[in-house]
Amino acid sequence: MVAEGKRMDRDRELIKLIQGGSKDAFAELVERHKKRALSIAYSFTGDYEDAKNVSQEAFLKAYQSIRKFRGASSFYTWFYRILINACKDHIRKKSAERFIFFINQEENDEERSSEDIFLTEPGSDPDPQDELLNKELNKKITRAINSLPTNQRIAFVLKHIHGMSIKEIKNITHCAPGTVKSRLYHAVIKLQDRLGAYCEKGKHK
Repeated sequence: MVAEGKRMDRDRELIKLIQGGSKDAFAELVERHKKRALSIAYSFTGDYEDAKNVSQEAFLKAYQSIRKFRGASSFYTWFYRILINACKDHIRKKSAERFIFFINQEENDEERSSEDIFLTEPGSDPDPQDELLNKELNKKITRAINSLPTNQRIAFVLKHIHGMSIKEIKNITHCAPGTVKSRLYHAVIKLQDRLGAYCEKGKHK
């Protein structure tokens, strides 16, 4: 909590400098948030270049609107609301089915292939049949999440892929906590329904 408070305080300091005309301050603000922004955008686009474009678009919109920021919420909440809206716009523009790929937040994430969605724990030696089953399951999971209604998909990805709290999702999506919980509940039910039979087969292999 102390680290979180310091992060928010520094964000506020930077915003004041940006509102005063400092481009260097905005560059630092982008540097502080770009990795998670790219990760979230990648979750919805499934394509690294698209994720870069969406996150850059969100930062540009934030810069253009930064003078209107009054601190009623944290920059984190304010910016990720812009980012999620940019992701929603991207989803609407894409008619073809796209996979969600879960990005692991490490330095070499950008070079990781889509086959490496879930990594084996270091030092383990997976059985080839289990590894094949896991890869097949990963593909089915991404298809299932991708098929969720947009609002349920957003809530599920933010909560279960990016570890955000109900309160954070509420602030970002402008929804009541009960609405967020309802979307998460229905998303989980749908995923269980679509993946349940396959998971049961996996248990008996």
